[in-house]
Amino acid sequence: ALFAQKKYDEALKLLDPIIAGFRFLEWDNNARIVRGQILLAKGDTAGAVETYDQLFRASPEAKKNSEIMWAYFNALLAAKQFDKMAPQLDEIISKGSRTDAAKAQIIRGDIKMNQANIEGAVLDYLRSAILFESEKAVVPEALYKAAEGMEKMRDPRAKELYARLNSEFAGTPWAQKAAGK
Repeated sequence: ALFAQKKYDEALKLLDPIIAGFRFLEWDNNARIVRGQILLAKGDTAGAVETYDQLFRASPEAKKNSEIMWAYFNALLAAKQFDKMAPQLDEIISKGSRTDAAKAQIIRGDIKMNQANIEGAVLDYLRSAILFESEKAVVPEALYKAAEGMEKMRDPRAKELYARLNSEFAGTPWAQKAAGK
């Protein structure tokens, strides 16, 4: 409830004693997961990364949970800790599920976009949209980000991607963002 109300400091005050007092009972790890989410929402990206790292040291099996790993990758991306992500993304792309590989490819594009490598980012986004076309949950984001990057490069084909997004994926948050472009 405190997290939803954006009372982050109050929530952290409740979670920290759970982490300290209930070690090895799984409650500490559940509290770490929420703590990482709160710190990321609060803008403390380094703290969020450290919290997830602590979680993985205490519970290595947590790395098998996709939701936790994507939250961790979002924290790493926000903290601009790109070197830490690269080998893990490579492994997901080569050995993970198709959905996870497509997501990892998008994050690879996000890294390149953060590094001002717009063309490389667009190629990664297009790779996700084309090679993982069957992954309907991931394609809208890839199309939107590819179109956004193409706009930055002043490529007129960006409009085609926005049009495809609006026609094939209407109702998705990505299509809503693309409306009118």
